[in-house]
Amino acid sequence: MKWLIVSYLVINPLFFLVGVQTRDAQQVCFQLSSIIIFACGMFLPNKAIKKSLLNLFLGIFILTFLVAWLRSMNGWTNALNLILGIMVYFTIIKTMNKEDTLLIFKTVAWLSILAIVWLTFQLLGWDMADIVIKNTTGKLANSAFFRHNSSMGLYFAQALPLTIGFSPLAVLFLLPMKFAESAGAWLGAIGGMFFFLWFRKRILFWLLIIPIIGGGLFYTINKENYQSFNMRMPAWKKIIPEIWKNPLGHGLDSFANPIMLGQYKYYQNSQTHEVIRLKKVDKDKWQPERKMALNDFKGVLHLDHPHNEFIWLAYDVGVQGLIVLGFILYFIWQRFWNSRKDAQTVALMAFIISVGLCCLTQFSFHLARIGHMVPIVLGLFYLNTEEEL
Repeated sequence: MKWLIVSYLVINPLFFLVGVQTRDAQQVCFQLSSIIIFACGMFLPNKAIKKSLLNLFLGIFILTFLVAWLRSMNGWTNALNLILGIMVYFTIIKTMNKEDTLLIFKTVAWLSILAIVWLTFQLLGWDMADIVIKNTTGKLANSAFFRHNSSMGLYFAQALPLTIGFSPLAVLFLLPMKFAESAGAWLGAIGGMFFFLWFRKRILFWLLIIPIIGGGLFYTINKENYQSFNMRMPAWKKIIPEIWKNPLGHGLDSFANPIMLGQYKYYQNSQTHEVIRLKKVDKDKWQPERKMALNDFKGVLHLDHPHNEFIWLAYDVGVQGLIVLGFILYFIWQRFWNSRKDAQTVALMAFIISVGLCCLTQFSFHLARIGHMVPIVLGLFYLNTEEEL
């Protein structure tokens, strides 16, 4: 099984190289590879799973998504991806051993090194797969094989805490993040790294905390990735009140593709950051919330995600989804706190911390090239903390 998992970790981020660039195609790759892992796991020796509140609440989490899907009869892909991810997680804990953890860490490390080499060639003016930015005259995308700067940053943010446990050179993964243009990725990388250092290398924690955090803040404030906060905040101010108007959720995929009357589509001006909402008043009729001229729509982009997974969860699934997620995170932390906190366990927990921080301004779980790592790491975390409970 471990070599099948290695293949899974390699195929999902590299799937763009076949020439298919859409998120939907990436999700298909994630779905097929997840089904293959689950199916193969059925024919391998399976261990008994101990009773665990963590696993119970993962099942409840699926139910909240299914209820949200039934409310809107839309967004089935979101529910399916969650189900498949949890199926992969259960396959991991039933068929793998914690001794396989280091192999997974090394796989992520080598993929990260490949991404750095790829990025280096892009910066020199050559791309092995001719990845260029859309609507440009052949300008190369400085994003390795992820085809988007922020996606590359999110991957490195998650790879750093996983690999720093067996090689301090993992700190070099901060260098390519200069091109990530994502404050959330920086937050996740630094947060995950310092979490690991606090539990395993306390002296390095104190030596590095001021220069790295200070440098990260300076870079964020003085570069274009600070614009993410300027753009996110006005959108969140419009979205959060809608959550409290319907705390049980608007239904899966309602933020990106609202289908019920009275729901809103969200747009944002890329220059002024003004958020424009269109209300659905009929089957194919939308009405802006204020009178607008044609010029008001120049430079306007459709927001298909609030760029915050927690806000998205509350908006689409409901506050009950946030509550269940809170219990899941609590049981994860409980397992970690009761563990021996060896290097592997701390690195796995640091990954989870990093993902949570990244989700504050990004949508890692909606990007298959990034989110595919979560069920693998969570399964390994369960195995590495199983003996202590």
